[in-house]
Amino acid sequence: MKTSYVTDLLSEQNITSFFLVHEKELRNTREGRAYLRLELGDRSGTIEARMWDQFENAAKDINRDDFVKVQARVELYRNRPQLALIQLRLAKPDEIDLADYLPHTTADVEKMFAELRGYGESISNPWLKQLVLGMIADPEIARCYKRAPAASANSKSSATSAPSATPRQASSSATS
Repeated sequence: MKTSYVTDLLSEQNITSFFLVHEKELRNTREGRAYLRLELGDRSGTIEARMWDQFENAAKDINRDDFVKVQARVELYRNRPQLALIQLRLAKPDEIDLADYLPHTTADVEKMFAELRGYGESISNPWLKQLVLGMIADPEIARCYKRAPAASANSKSSATSAPSATPRQASSSATS
């Protein structure tokens, strides 16, 4: 399971942790030396990572939206933290908890969901009202909706914003 989040990383710290791959590129230095550049993230943010040596085998198995386990050193590059990767491998499914990678609110989810029900109750069109209340009354939809990341950082507006993907969609795209 996840031990270090992006926002917790300190310069000159050695870490072993799990991340979601947001971007993957094979690049060359000005001198023509190949290296692996990754953008890694979790629910707290993203961080750039580079692997300079012996990355070829790992690079061919790892793609965008894969979960990886890294051993790395946190360094400052142009006043921003960056990971210098020492080891890299695909994470095993039992090592990952999706909640560590999906953004979540600090607001009371049950209170926000009650507010959403209130908005549904206030719909004047009886057919639309029945549709909306029927959907959010479904236990499976309610469970997914409460876990889904909101489209807005503002907790009040995120209560009324439709999520961009259900957790089921997020998990299938994150694990494919």
